[in-house]
Amino acid sequence: MQLSPSLRRLCAGILCAVVLVAGASKVEAHAIEAHQTRVGAKTRPAAAPARALSWNEFRQLTPPERGARKRLIEAQEQDEWRLDPPEGWRALQLKGWCVLAREDSSSVRGLVEELQQQWSWMERTFGWMAPAEHARPPIVLVHGHGDDLPASFRGDFAPRAGVSTARLACAKEREHRAAAREALLSLWFQEKDRESWNAMPAWLKNALRDWLADARAKSAGFDPGCGESLDRAWRSMAKDGELLPLKDIALSRGLRHAEELDGVESARAQATRLVALLAWGRGARADEQRALLVEYLRAARAAALELGAEDARLARLEPRAASVLEPWAEQEFLAAWDARSAAFEERVAERAWSASFARLASRDEERLLVGLKALR
Repeated sequence: MQLSPSLRRLCAGILCAVVLVAGASKVEAHAIEAHQTRVGAKTRPAAAPARALSWNEFRQLTPPERGARKRLIEAQEQDEWRLDPPEGWRALQLKGWCVLAREDSSSVRGLVEELQQQWSWMERTFGWMAPAEHARPPIVLVHGHGDDLPASFRGDFAPRAGVSTARLACAKEREHRAAAREALLSLWFQEKDRESWNAMPAWLKNALRDWLADARAKSAGFDPGCGESLDRAWRSMAKDGELLPLKDIALSRGLRHAEELDGVESARAQATRLVALLAWGRGARADEQRALLVEYLRAARAAALELGAEDARLARLEPRAASVLEPWAEQEFLAAWDARSAAFEERVAERAWSASFARLASRDEERLLVGLKALR
C-alpha cells in the first residue's frame, strides 16, 4: 500500500518517539512521566529533567558547567511548582524566588524579604569562597506554626542543597524565624562550597548561627545580631579585659573551660566577635584580618578532603553517590554524606589552626585581640 507523505511523516514521528523512550534510562523515563502527570495538559511536553544526574556527576562538573545545570534545574522546578502548586496553596514569584503560601500577605512577603536580604548578605560577606559558583535560593513554603505541610512538598527541618533545588519550609511567625535563618545559612554555604561548610570548625559555624539569632532586615540592609544575652557577656569581658586565648576559641577549648567556670556565654560571645572582626570587620587591618580567615578556611577544607579520602564510611556511600536519586532520597543520602565524627572534626580544627592562627607572630595576635576589644 502506498502511504501519503503526511502519513509517512506521522509514522516516522511515532517511530522516533518509541526509539527515544526505549533508549531513555528508567530514572529519566520515570521523571518525565512524573513531570507530565504533575503539570498535566497546562504545559508543553516535558523534556528530560535537568536534575537527572548523579551526585558524583554533579560535583565533578566545573563551576561554570555546574552553574548552567543549576540554573536549568532551578527554572524547571520553579516552573513545576508555579504551574501546579499543592491544593490550597498559591505559588508566588517574589524577586526571582518561588514561594508557596496560603495567601499573598504582608507577613509572607516580610519573611521572604528577610530571607532574601540574608541571602544577599551571605553573598557579599562570603562570596569570595567560590566566586564562580552559582547559589540557588530554595523553594520556600511559608506556613503557620503547627500547620500541616502538603505531602508533595515534604519540607525537611534541616534541608540540604544537592542536585535538586532545596526546599525550605518556614513558619511565618516572627518568633520562629531564627530557625529559618539558620537553615538558610547552611543552604547558602552548601550551594556555594559544600566542602568548606562541612569542614568549617564548630566554633565558627555556631558563631555565625549566634549572629543570626536576633538579626533584622532593615531598609538599609540585613543587620546581624546576637541578642542581648551575648552582647551583655561581651561587654563585660571587654570591660574587664579578660579575653580567652585565641587557641581556646578556635579549638573549642574555651567552651569547655567556660562551662567549668561561669557558663558558656563568655566563650560564645568572644567567638561571635572574632567572626565579625575577621569576616566583616572594617578599619585599617580589615584586609589582613580577612586574609587570615581565608587561610584558615582553606586549610580546614584541605584537611577535611585529605582525611575524607581515608574515610571508609564515604567509600560505602559511593554506590548511592553514583546513582540518580529522587529529591527526598537525595536528602537522606546527603545527610549521611555530610556527617562527620567528633574526632574527625577535631583533627580538621587542629590542622586549620596550625596552618593559620598558629603562624601569627605574637605582636600580630596581640593586635588581633586589641581589635576584638574595640568591638561592641
